[in-house]
Amino acid sequence: VKSVLVVSPKSLVSQWEREITRWNDNGTKFAVISKETLRRDAKKLPAYEAVIIDEVHMAFGNHKSQTFKAMLGYLKAHNPQCLWILTGTPFTATSWSVYSYGLLLGKAWKWHDWKREFFYDVRMGQRLIPQPKAGKEKHLQTIIRSLGTVIDLKDVADVVDDEDIIESF
Repeated sequence: VKSVLVVSPKSLVSQWEREITRWNDNGTKFAVISKETLRRDAKKLPAYEAVIIDEVHMAFGNHKSQTFKAMLGYLKAHNPQCLWILTGTPFTATSWSVYSYGLLLGKAWKWHDWKREFFYDVRMGQRLIPQPKAGKEKHLQTIIRSLGTVIDLKDVADVVDDEDIIESF
């Protein structure tokens, strides 16, 4: 890969630039931009052979957001050879985040099928409010694993065992 676009939260742009300067010894061209810059300039950005989206859950987990739509448009327009999405939080408030990641990765998932699989509607006045179905966690974990490499924190770092402490006041 000769050129890479890195999209990250604004607070991590300088860290990415430092690490690239430190480790890039093969002449790969990197551009590091914030998700806000992507949203503003997606149609003007040149094509890159690879795209890395860091902390994807922070701005790309909602398939209705302008940032998500800008990235999806960029990916469709330039069709990079490689796309990596990075997150320590693949599942946020609902399964819609996982749905969004799949769309970015080229899955042809249908909105209605996803909604039917993971949600049921509750009527509140004139509106139908989707509520997550219980018991879908294992199925969702299988889907997340099918999207790419999933690394358990315990496998790469020393982590203190979970311990519940009950305190009364």
